[in-house]
Formats: sequence, C-alpha cells, structure tokens
Amino acid sequence: RADDALQRALIRLGIERGWFRAYVLDLDGEPAAYWHGYGYHGTFRTMVPGYDPQYSKLNIGTYVLMKLVADLCDDATMSYVDWGLGDAEYKRRFGDESWEEHDVAVFSATARALRIHATRSVLNGGVGLGRSLVRDAGTVDRVKKVWRKRVAAQSRTA
Repeated sequence: RADDALQRALIRLGIERGWFRAYVLDLDGEPAAYWHGYGYHGTFRTMVPGYDPQYSKLNIGTYVLMKLVADLCDDATMSYVDWGLGDAEYKRRFGDESWEEHDVAVFSATARALRIHATRSVLNGGVGLGRSLVRDAGTVDRVKKVWRKRVAAQSRTA
C-alpha cells in the first residue's frame, strides 16, 4: 500500500522496469511482515520495512529480511544492499559499512536570511541535544520502538 501518488508511481515504474521487489510474510492468510525495495545497477536499496506488532517477539521482520538477502545472494546482478538513511539495529547487525552524511545549508547575507538561519540553528540545536541525551542514555532503540507502536496505533484508527 503506497501512501501517496508519488510512491505509487515509483512502485509502478519499478515494477515495469523490473527493479521493484517485495517480500510479504503471510500468517493464516494475513500479512504479518513485509520488506521491499529496488534493485538497480547491482545495488538493492531497501525501503522502510513493517510488521504486525503482535508478532514482535518472534522477529518475523528478521525472517523476511533473511529471505530477501538469500534471494539477493542467488541473483548474479546484485552485489550490494543499501539500507538507506537513518540508524536501526538491523543495519548495525547486518551491515558491514556505513558513513555519516550531513545536509549543508547556504544562506545569503540578508537580514531575513540571517533570521531564518538563527531560528534554524536554535531548532536544530534542540533536536541535536535531544538525540544526544537519548543516545547517551542507551535508549535509542526503545524510543524508536515506542514511537513505531504509536504510529502503528494511529494508522489503525485512521
């Protein structure tokens, strides 16, 4: 299920060109976990995976991932897996290479641009401080899990 027209168009294009792959685990006829992405020029780029939280203790997402990786190993056209942006436990566990990327913003020397830059800096500083506190407390994965459960609950009621 794609949430917007752009995602649907990208999936449609990926299917037409043979780039798109999706792995869905059904339990009793109901989807319980999925993982999808695009294979292009030797690299498979994963998209955001998902699973039914009632099965979280069973690690069904890892099971689906292992099936995906096994298929990629059997595919002579694929050489790499790109986990995409962000940090996640599975990326640290199954990846062997990573790098940091940062956005760079350039502002003109006008008063308005300087105000925007100052506001942006304050907001980014607060976000950075919050992330540092969570990371230093060793609770990143726990916070992400709570956040994902909250988002999943909201999407079920929507």
